[in-house]
Amino acid sequence: MEITPTILLLYLVTLLCLGSALACFTWRYPRGKVAEWEQEARQLLGIKDASDSRLIQPSDFVKGRSFCPSCQNTLAIRDLIPLVSFCLNKGHCRFCHAPISYRYPLIEIGYALALLPLIWVVQSPLEWLLLMMLVSSLCVVSIVDIEHFFIPDECNVLILGCGLLLALLNGNDLTAHILGMMIGYSVLYLIRFVYLLVRKAEMLGLGDVKLLAVTGAWLGIYELANIVLIASISAIFYVFVKGISKQNPLPFGPFIALASMTLYYWRQFIG
Repeated sequence: MEITPTILLLYLVTLLCLGSALACFTWRYPRGKVAEWEQEARQLLGIKDASDSRLIQPSDFVKGRSFCPSCQNTLAIRDLIPLVSFCLNKGHCRFCHAPISYRYPLIEIGYALALLPLIWVVQSPLEWLLLMMLVSSLCVVSIVDIEHFFIPDECNVLILGCGLLLALLNGNDLTAHILGMMIGYSVLYLIRFVYLLVRKAEMLGLGDVKLLAVTGAWLGIYELANIVLIASISAIFYVFVKGISKQNPLPFGPFIALASMTLYYWRQFIG
């Protein structure tokens, strides 16, 4: 299919709209999970009074309406147009003029950039759908890990399923992808286990271990070393620039996600 300027513009608008939905999802989902975990902990401990809880169950992602967290006013469609509403309102709520977090336009732009190259590399609508869900899951993983320091298992399952289906769709031998998953999990789990044994502290979370396993299943065993190398170099650069501490720990999931997407697009465009 010839990519005309009109098609490219429509594609970008679609991606920005999907990015806006993703920004909403990554705000509501982790807070909902944390509130759910706190409720389960209270039930386990026999605590019935939740009046001291600082966690508020967010609105349902599908049915809940978006609202301003400052004034609680429900937002209309005119307030939710990706990038446009933020610019027209100069980064403030239309009702109470409280500042709106820059996370929303940044996520919309970042998501659009992450999926933009797919328009030139996919061969079929099914392949685009699988890659869209996979890359979207990597974006969710990155955002949630940066903001809340955990990686949703649902995203790992979705990445694994889409990765293996893409391998089948492209006629690849699944052996390399299964081995990528098994060895990817084993390598990071072993590193985590040894560090925990020696230093009595966790170097990596199990979410990171699972993420390397599913990205290994997507890209195959031959890309595992490259994923780890690129992710590690990126993390070292981040530490060099920003530093880490107990108050500012290092989420490794975004670096694995970035390395995986970089390698995929590199192979598609460079070879």
